[in-house]
Amino acid sequence: MTFTTLAPRALAGTGLATPNAVFGGGQSLLTVNVTTATGPASTGVGVTVDLLALGLSASTVLLDDGTGGDATAGDGIYSVLITVPTGATAGAQALPFTISDTQGRFAAGTINLRVRGADEWDETASGGADAGELLADAQRVTGTGGVSAISGQMAGGSDADAFVIRIDDPALFSATTVGGATFDTQLFLFNLCTGLGVTSNDDNPGGGTTSSLTSALLTQPGYYVLAISGYNRDPVDASAALIWANAPFNTERSPDGPGAANPLAAWSGPGAATAPYTIFLAGASRVPAGGLCAGA
Repeated sequence: MTFTTLAPRALAGTGLATPNAVFGGGQSLLTVNVTTATGPASTGVGVTVDLLALGLSASTVLLDDGTGGDATAGDGIYSVLITVPTGATAGAQALPFTISDTQGRFAAGTINLRVRGADEWDETASGGADAGELLADAQRVTGTGGVSAISGQMAGGSDADAFVIRIDDPALFSATTVGGATFDTQLFLFNLCTGLGVTSNDDNPGGGTTSSLTSALLTQPGYYVLAISGYNRDPVDASAALIWANAPFNTERSPDGPGAANPLAAWSGPGAATAPYTIFLAGASRVPAGGLCAGA
C-alpha cells in the first residue's frame, strides 16, 4: 500500500479595492481573500493594511465579522471600508497588507488603489448618473482644462456609455482601456455634430482584449463623442445596420460596416456584465455646458 503525504498549504491572500479608483473624499472597500494554512490549520487569523500612503493608519485592521463593510461573517474575506482623505496624493498606490495566524505564520501582498486627480472624470461622481449612449444623451465632460481619464461602470449587457469631449490637436489624441478594465472592451469615436463614426478599436493592436484609439484616423479638432461598450455591443444606424463591421478585431478602423455612411442611432447586441472601467486619455479636454454645434 502506498501512502501519499500532502504538503502543508501556506498562508496566502489576494487583495482588492472596490472601486479601485476614487477621488479624495470618496470611499473604497478594501478586501483580502485569505487562504488559511494547514499542517497545522490556521487559527486566530488577523489581517492589517498599511494606509500611510493615503494619510491614514499604517496598521488598519480588516475584519471578517460582517461589520465595517464586511459582507459576510466567517467567509474568509476580510474587509474594511475606508474614506480616502481629500488631500491624498493623486496616483496609483500599492497598499501593503499582512496576514498572520497564531501559529506564527505570515503572508503579505498589496491592494491596488488609484486616487483620481482633478483632471479626471467619473460618470457618477462627476456626471451624477449613468452616462447615456447616444449623441443626444451622451454625458458631457464639462468644465475647463484637460481630462486625463474617464471612469464609469458597465450596467449590464445592454449598456454602452458615451461622453462628449473636445479634441484640440488631433495629433496628440489617444484613448485606451489598457490597465483600466478587466473585461473585453470596445472603443468608438464619433463626430458630435454630424453623428458620423470616426474611428474604432475592439482588441488592442498590442495584444489583449482591451482597446486603444490613436490619432491615426483623426484629421480635425472639434467636439467628439467617445463611447465604450463590452464586446459585442455595437453601434448601428437608423436601419439597424452596423456602422463598423465585426472584424478584424485587433486594428483601429474607420467605419467599414453597411451603415458606415450614416450617423449613430442605436446600439445592438450583447455587451459586458456589470463591471468598472477607466479610459485613459491624452490630448482631450472638457467642454462647455452650452450648445456645441451650429444651431444647438
